[in-house]
Amino acid sequence: MFTMSAFDPTLIILVNLYADEFSDRQDTRVYANGAMQVSIFVSVNYNGDTDEGILDQIKGHVQENVAIYSLDDGMSPLSSEWTKSTTSNEFNHDLDHSGDKSTLGVTSDIRVPLYFTVPFNSEGEHKWIAKMGESETNSNTPVTVNVLAFSVTGSDFTIEDRDSAGQSLLRVLRYTPNVFPESQKLVKCIDYKGIKFVGTSGNSWLSMVMSKKGHKAGFFLEHGNTKAHTVYNCRSYSSSEVEMRGYSGKPYHKTSCQAWEDPEDISSSSIDTAWGAGIVMIRIVNEYLGLYDGKNGNTWGKVNIQMNNFQLQDNFGNKVEIVMNWDCGDWYACWVVSSAKVLYS
Repeated sequence: MFTMSAFDPTLIILVNLYADEFSDRQDTRVYANGAMQVSIFVSVNYNGDTDEGILDQIKGHVQENVAIYSLDDGMSPLSSEWTKSTTSNEFNHDLDHSGDKSTLGVTSDIRVPLYFTVPFNSEGEHKWIAKMGESETNSNTPVTVNVLAFSVTGSDFTIEDRDSAGQSLLRVLRYTPNVFPESQKLVKCIDYKGIKFVGTSGNSWLSMVMSKKGHKAGFFLEHGNTKAHTVYNCRSYSSSEVEMRGYSGKPYHKTSCQAWEDPEDISSSSIDTAWGAGIVMIRIVNEYLGLYDGKNGNTWGKVNIQMNNFQLQDNFGNKVEIVMNWDCGDWYACWVVSSAKVLYS
């Protein structure tokens, strides 16, 4: 009966260091934002028989014993500021090759992944090699890590119309095309503000409503939802049925106008497509649109809300704070980002 050989770490041969799992690419571009990871792949061969279990042991041994050295000033161990991990985080790892499926394939070597969080203030070109035991990769063929600073202005953001239902409009807040790498996308708002009507399973935050003039409303749909539930028409909400952030209005609310429910007719496929471009927003316009509040449910006043400052995050881990202008000259139907800044945290 055939028996597979036991794992022997002395049979591992260090070959090279790459920036791609399936190609010979040795350069990568990343942002210095304290969240994005550089992904590199240690190339090794194994002079013995392998199966899935042996491969797992090879990868585990390499991840534990390999050391990355920087050639920036002679040759020195990579600074501990570059936090090492054997697992990928939620962000993309390369500005030019994120989500690129064209390089998928099979290599003759074994590629072992390592991930290093890019520290703040690390802009510049960095050249890395790998060492393991008495072996090291060739300093003439290092991996080159190009680290870029990230900056934004209000003009780097745009709000596009995507679909409609009744008197509601599906919009997407995204990066302006051709400003950043094509693969760079806004992913989510990380500090929703306004009112969410949880009493009727609301999954959208009312961040702007003008009940006295304009008769318009603006929502942020919570991340990942593909069906919009905003607020029901002609319904009174008690304090336990609303969640409020950044807004200190009265505890009871009620609505008027059937248009409040129009977003529920926006197709899930349209919303899903919009999430692929940026952050989903919803506008409602109707001459009778109104939101009212009251202390005891008997005396009601018209509600006017404008939440302006929001924190957003993109798929490379960058955090930004934007300032929304909900009334760009046409009674709250045209929205723009008036200013923006990078958050370093």
